[in-house]
Amino acid sequence: MRHCVVVTRGAQGAILAQKGEAPPITVSAPAVDVVDPCGAGDAFKAGFLARFTAGASLLESLRFGVLSGSLSVTKRGACNDPPTAADLIAFAR
Repeated sequence: MRHCVVVTRGAQGAILAQKGEAPPITVSAPAVDVVDPCGAGDAFKAGFLARFTAGASLLESLRFGVLSGSLSVTKRGACNDPPTAADLIAFAR
């Protein structure tokens, strides 16, 4: 099990630190037009954990979490239309 701390930073993305590891992993967020920030943190956690539990690296998981949170704020409502993995990959491009 990997022990880490993740801090989301809104428009600045997120940072992940592991005990005994340096430097922390930092991922920037893409610039988006914010419609509704409600649920962005939950979307981040869902994206991060979905990738991590599928065996992805911490960096890839952090990127997916940031993309999930970033995409979620472009729509109104927290859970009305959650993105699929394909949606997030297309958004990343």
